[in-house]
This record gives sequence, C-alpha cells and structure tokens, in this order.
Amino acid sequence: AFTLAGTASESPARSGAASASSEEDALSGPIDSYLGHLLTIRQNKIKGALKAVFEGSAPGQPSLWAALLLQKVGIPEAELAAGVAAQTELEPGQVFEDLVLTRAAGAPRPLFQALSSIGFDLEMQQSRFKSSEDSAADMATWTLAMDVQLVRHMNYTARQQQMTSLQLVPAEHELSESDLAGSSYPGLAHVTAASLRLRVALLQAFNAQVHKYIMCFDLSNTGVQSSMAALLASARELLFYNWKMDWLNAVINASATRLEGTGPEVTLDPLETVGQKSAVSQLVKAASQLDAVDSSLLRVRLASGGDPLFPLTIRLTGEAVQGNSGSFREFLLRMSRDLLVPSQALFVECPSAAQGRNRGRHIICPGEPDALSLKLFEFVGKLMGMSLRSDVPLPLDLLPSVWKAILEQPLDAADVAAADSLWAQSLDALTAIDTEESLEYAETHLHVLARGLGRTTHPDDMAPVTLAGLPAFIEQAKARRWADLECARQVQAIRHGLGSIVPLDALNVLTWQDLELRVCGLPDIDLAFLRQHTMYQVGLSESDTHIRFFWAALEQFSKEELRMFLKFACNQERLPSACPCQLSGKAHTPPYPMKIAPPDGSGPADKRYIRTETCLFMIKLPQYSSQALMTERLRYAIHCREDPLSG
Repeated sequence: AFTLAGTASESPARSGAASASSEEDALSGPIDSYLGHLLTIRQNKIKGALKAVFEGSAPGQPSLWAALLLQKVGIPEAELAAGVAAQTELEPGQVFEDLVLTRAAGAPRPLFQALSSIGFDLEMQQSRFKSSEDSAADMATWTLAMDVQLVRHMNYTARQQQMTSLQLVPAEHELSESDLAGSSYPGLAHVTAASLRLRVALLQAFNAQVHKYIMCFDLSNTGVQSSMAALLASARELLFYNWKMDWLNAVINASATRLEGTGPEVTLDPLETVGQKSAVSQLVKAASQLDAVDSSLLRVRLASGGDPLFPLTIRLTGEAVQGNSGSFREFLLRMSRDLLVPSQALFVECPSAAQGRNRGRHIICPGEPDALSLKLFEFVGKLMGMSLRSDVPLPLDLLPSVWKAILEQPLDAADVAAADSLWAQSLDALTAIDTEESLEYAETHLHVLARGLGRTTHPDDMAPVTLAGLPAFIEQAKARRWADLECARQVQAIRHGLGSIVPLDALNVLTWQDLELRVCGLPDIDLAFLRQHTMYQVGLSESDTHIRFFWAALEQFSKEELRMFLKFACNQERLPSACPCQLSGKAHTPPYPMKIAPPDGSGPADKRYIRTETCLFMIKLPQYSSQALMTERLRYAIHCREDPLSG
C-alpha cells in the first residue's frame, strides 16, 4: 500500500494509460484509509521521526530535511515561522510537529511520501543518513565480524524469500526479534536501521563487482600474498552464497568432459549386507569399481531437467529399475551411510559426543592411515565431486573442522572445542595456572592433555610436569591435537579424489558452510519450499480434498518422518538448498519438482496403497476418504520403505 500510494500520487498522467489511471483511482480510497489508520496507531513513532527530521534546524531556519518535508506536505516555511513566533511557550520543534500532524490528519498520504523520500519506512525507522559525512563515520564502526554476520543473515533471508542476496531490497532489510534473540548475529544487536541498510547496499555493490569480474582472475595461486586469488580467498565470508553457486555451476559445466552417453557402471547388491553387522563390503566394492574408471568419464554437466545425465550408471542386482535417477540417488545415500560405519574406521564420532555436545557429528579418524584407507578417502572425495556435479546431496554429518581442512582453511580453538570439549576445558584450565600449588591440583587436566599426546593413560606413570615446563607441554599438546584434527594425509587423499571430478580452484572462494551446504543439502525438509515445487498431474489440483489431506499429514510428521518420506519418494533424505527455476527461469534442479498423480489401475481408493516412482519423484496417491486414513497409509509407506525385504 505504501509503494502504491507513492505511485498513485506522484506519477504523471500518461496518454493511453486510462486503465492504469482507473486502477490507481480504485486504490486511492483504500490506501488513504490505511495510511490514516497508520497515522493513528503509530503517532508516537511518527512524532519521533518528525523530531529527528527537525534536529539541526537553526532558529527561524528549518533543516534541509525539515524544509523538504514541509514542501512535500504543502506547508510554506513562512507558515512555520509564523507559528513559532505566535506560540513562544512551545519549542520550535513541537510547533513543527503539531503543524505537520494537523495537516496530515486530513490528507495522510503526502506525509508518508515525504517521510519515505527522506529515509523513513512504515515502522518509522530511519533508513538513511542526513549527510555523507554521517554515513562515512558510521560505516567506519563496522568490523569484519559484523560484515560476516550480516552476509550470513542476507543469505538466510534470500533463501527464505526464494531470491538471491543481490535481489534483496536494502531499504526493507531488517533483523527480526527472533534473529536478535538467538546467538547467530550478536554483532548486529545494536545496529540502527540506517546503518544496517546502508551496509546491505554496500555489500551488494561489492558482490556485484566481484561477480562481474571473477572469471578474469586466476584463483589457483592463493598462496601468493597480495595476489587477487589470495585477496578473494580472504574475503570468502563476504561473498554471497547464491552467485558463488552460480559461478561454481558455470565452472562445472565448462569443465565437463562427457557431454552425452551412458556413464560407467557400478553394480551393487542391495541385499548383500542384510543381516550383516558391517557394510564394508559394499563400500569397498563400489570404491574398487570406481578406482578402475577414468575420472574424465565422471565429469558431466550439472544435472538438470527431467532426464539428467549423472556421472555413474548404478545397477542394483535383482531390482528391475527403469531409469538411473533413483538408483544414483540411492547409491549416494548408501555410500554416505556406509562411510560413517564405525568398523570402517574412516570417520569417528567426535569425542565431544560423550559430553552431550555435537552428537552424531564425525571427524576423520586420527592416526596414520594404511593404503586401503587412503584409497577409500580418495573415494570420499570422488563422491563429493559427483554430488557437486549432480546436485544430489551426500548427507555426511561432519564437523566444521573437516570441511575447513578440505578447503585448506586454518583451524582455530573453536574447532578443537567442538571436536573435544573435555580436552578444550583442560587446556583452558592449564593455561590459567601460574603457581606450583595450582599445578599440583591439575593432575586430571594434565592427564587429559597427555592422553592426546599419546603418552600413558595412567596418571601415576606419567612423567611429572613442572611449572617451568608447562608452557612447552601445552604447546606440544596443542600441536598434536591440531594435527589429529587436520589429518593431513587423509585430507590430501580426499582433495585428490575431489579434484579429479571438480576443479579445486573453484572452491577457493567458498566458506566451509558453503561447501557443506552444497554437498550435503539442508538437513531439514522445508515443506513450504517443497509445496511450491510440486506439480499436480492428470487433472489433479492443490485444492482437491485428498491433496489437502496429504499436505496436512506431512505437516504432522516429525523431522525424521519427513526424511523417511523423502527417501520413500525419491531415494534421498535431503534436498538441494535451492532451485534455479524461480530465480532465473531455468530448468528445475533434480529431483524437483515433486509430482503427484492418480494411482495406476482401478479399485476402491481406501483399499489401495501409496506407490512412488523414485526416478521421477512421483507419488501415486489414492483419493482416501479421510485425513486419518491418509496419515496412516503415508506412515505405513515410509516405514515399509526402510525394510529391504518388504518389496
């Protein structure tokens, strides 16, 4: 309404625009009514805005902003001067406020337009500065940490609004109460609306220029100080996720070496591991088959459209599968699960899990890897590369330290604390010790750090540590713990496998969060996003009763049940974080869109079961007669899908 108000009153009449004029006339009454309502309920905020506008006015001379507002509202400056002279008992600013509000009571629209033109939104937040000097002074107070938090918030907001961060409107950007209540944006808690919005515009301008020229730069020499590659790598946290993914996709397509034809085959038996305690044989079998394949055959263009080209053709023994999409997604999901099996000794749940922190999150198994392990870590890299090229998530629950190591980013104390909170607590306790007496009571902490150094785990047998030798002991322990997390040889094998599928230079501007999100997808299913990317076939529509039952049932599901539903429908537990169809009109990213169709054949709907075609992400949904039956049959379907012998 605010935008239309400005359009209706300020746009000059155009010949041949009678229809537009009639629409504006039709809107005029409701808009004025709405703005009049705002004038009443937000009068205190409006008074505060008018006070800010009048600040800086000299006696008998309104400020530049105040003069502009008077002009737009239709009040001559002489009328203000006469009012100030006649009402000596009031401050000039109060006379200004009363005069403007009295005029606005009969015609509120000019006041709101005037306030908008000088930088106030409908919430009466000031979104611009009075002078370039004021804005420059404010921008100088921003830190890198604040910029990083704002970029994260812009990326999050863009994903929620299904647009790119470059498309966000700076004048509308704000942090909600829930944003400020959390721990994600502490540096932005006291930033004014004007400062926040100007910084949004600045970051957008910076990103637009980098996006425009990034193809001109060689990103391979990040180790050369002051090179453009090093500068961009150091600024990676200030670069927007959306355009980095667009650029990565362009690199993926430009580096494709197989443009058509059937891909190399990998054959697996889905029932081979039923009843076994270990899934090692499937993992090793897949890795050995892939080891004999020329990596150039795996470098395909980014998967898109209804019949995408995937790096591999997956054959599942004993299953009559039509198409490759469902089988390939099943393959990546199986491999992601098998990689985290403890007996495989590639990844291990982080020690912090024992203290209830980061449960289910993994780190690379520390220690010296053998030849087979290195081959399997190279296979991990190839799986990540194929995930990037296919845009099929590879759901690996790894700590940030693993993603940082893959991108060759340095680890910090927070990474160590995330991986081993008990060790980090002991380190902090020992670092604070400054007397021999305190050291005598720190035996447990010494033992924890000594264990990390590979020394005896029995405190009585440990060589004594003196106060003078404590700093050296701590540095040795830190170096060993850092090395355990970095796992240089294992990470190098992962990078070698990844680099055989995707150019590693293209990853030098990604943050660890970018890489994790692109490889693993979003951990939770966004039902609103999925609903927007759903097609209804053969005469069905979203308003049909059984379709409404279907969505209502999904809204009742837990996060785990939604993952099971997704596995049932398309052989994935996670979905890509974005789809280019709405951003740029391009084809859907597989497996989008989800399709809902009637069941095959005929018969009473209530006696039929839900079936899917996973390659097409198609759900064949009977017209159940009640919400309860729809919910029951959906739950039955997703639980049967988890049983490999259910058929």
